[in-house]
Amino acid sequence: MPRGIYPRRKEFLDEATFQNALSQHQTKVVATRNKKEQTAHRKLQMKAACLRYEQRHKAIRKERKIKLRYGITAEQYENLFQQQNGQCAICKKELTHRRLDVDHTHTTNTVRGLLCRACNIMIGLAKDRPEVLRAAADYLEVLTGISPPVDFTPVTW
Repeated sequence: MPRGIYPRRKEFLDEATFQNALSQHQTKVVATRNKKEQTAHRKLQMKAACLRYEQRHKAIRKERKIKLRYGITAEQYENLFQQQNGQCAICKKELTHRRLDVDHTHTTNTVRGLLCRACNIMIGLAKDRPEVLRAAADYLEVLTGISPPVDFTPVTW
């Protein structure tokens, strides 16, 4: 069969030879198409299997991480969560779309409570120092007019 995209009628001597070549070409095309479709289907199956695995094991990984990092079990976390009524210990915001972060001391690794991400970051940026947070609160109160001006003493890091 002459090389090209598909067999052309004028390149063959008779109709039977042309039909035979055309049939062979169509068989190759279908086989190639089926192979591509099968490969694509296998890729989709693998992706779906990976997603199912991730969903099944996400909770298990989270429990292991909390146990390793903070030394508390999933039951202890749930007890803290129930004690706080599902709210952040500082801002009292209820979280429905994600879990509360475990707040802990960095020196002794003692768990203090559960916080939303924003409050946990705020505590971390203050380096667990209450005087920094009090100075920030005083600063905000003066600027918003809630309380009279206070003599500010700079906090040393």
